[in-house]
Amino acid sequence: MAAVKKYAGLPDLDIAAPEIYETPELTEGGSTAPTATLRTDSPSPSDDADGDERLVHQRIDQESARRRFEPFVVDAANVNFGDTVNAEERISYRARTRRRRRAQFGDGSDDDSDEDESLGARIARLKREALEVRLELDRRKGEGVSAETDDDGGGVDEVEKLLSDLNATNSQARTTHDHAEQAFLRTLSKTSQPSKDAARKSTPLPTDRETSVATISQTAAVAEFSDRLTALESALGLTTVDPTAPASAILPTLNSLTEQITTLSSIITPARAASGSAPASLPNLDALQSRIQLLTAEADKLAASRRAALASLDDLQEARLRYNTIRTNRTHSRPTSSHNGPMQDMDRQEGQLHSSLFLQEQASKINALYQLLPTIEGLQPLLPTVLERLRSLSVIHAGAAEARGELDDVIRRQDETREEIKKWRGAVESVERKMAEMSKDMKENVDVVGGLIGGVEERIKALGQESQ
Repeated sequence: MAAVKKYAGLPDLDIAAPEIYETPELTEGGSTAPTATLRTDSPSPSDDADGDERLVHQRIDQESARRRFEPFVVDAANVNFGDTVNAEERISYRARTRRRRRAQFGDGSDDDSDEDESLGARIARLKREALEVRLELDRRKGEGVSAETDDDGGGVDEVEKLLSDLNATNSQARTTHDHAEQAFLRTLSKTSQPSKDAARKSTPLPTDRETSVATISQTAAVAEFSDRLTALESALGLTTVDPTAPASAILPTLNSLTEQITTLSSIITPARAASGSAPASLPNLDALQSRIQLLTAEADKLAASRRAALASLDDLQEARLRYNTIRTNRTHSRPTSSHNGPMQDMDRQEGQLHSSLFLQEQASKINALYQLLPTIEGLQPLLPTVLERLRSLSVIHAGAAEARGELDDVIRRQDETREEIKKWRGAVESVERKMAEMSKDMKENVDVVGGLIGGVEERIKALGQESQ
């Protein structure tokens, strides 16, 4: 009734109609059994009489069925087939095939042909079986069945010892790849037991079979990674596969090899280019050659200027000497007297003093120039860059000066515009005041005129009433 009241407002709902639940009647050809079942021949005589083509009269091939389902290994131990919805308590069985085991372990341990099985595959299969037995013993010990598993535990230890001896014997004959794999597996088998005991004490195992399968799959994955790493090391020519050799990282080795290859390729490439018919273009060498030519030309110019300076200095000294000689000769040729003798001596001494001072000054300048020449030669490679920067700086200063002048013009125009705006603002304010006064006067005039018009209208009305 509550549902009827709830949906009473819906259209096309007949509340007064009775609630009727009907089931369809079974027909003669109808059946609830699944129609996709496998049909086999029946020895009844009705098969020959029935000519229905939909019936399958072919018998099952037992050999093909056996070959199809025989590789499956179903583990139904400790399986909970209840209808519980708890994921932790619901445990399903596991089905494995030989193809999956071969793809997982790669040893062909489940093949029927033991003759084709290699020695490494047998050792791997024995290790896996020993690991499964060890896990089974650990599970039984955890359940409390300790009296029956003491002898089995000793047997497993003997098997592991035998496997370790086999690994030690086989490691001498196998290659570097197999040696690294066996060493890794031995280390893993030695260190796996204490870690498993500690993990069992801390947290209980969910399922022994699941743990064994997960451990085996992890071991296979780690072994595959070890194989790939060993192959990479052997391809690189490293000796870290030997456990006794000192360990070295792979990435630094790869970096060093990359640098060596790059260096060799850079060395070999120019030789190949030079040996070919057409030489390769080398812009760096061209730039270096032009730079060397420029430096050589500048050095020649500097040497020429130095020689010219020395020649001019020699000419100057010779000219000074000739001048002094001519002057002294003229002084001696003139008649001496008691009056002009001291004056001539003073002139001669003054000339000699001036010439000596001039020569000393020129010599000091030349010496200073010679002292600065090494510094100038050392700074010669920087001169083009410095000159270019000075030119750029001069251009920047010129542009800054122009920008400063333009900025001053803009500021001056802004001041003029500001003054004009002030004037216009004053004019506008005065006009607004006048407009306000005019509007006020106009309102007063309108009021006065309105009063006058009202008086006139009243008079007109009064006159009209009197005339009537």
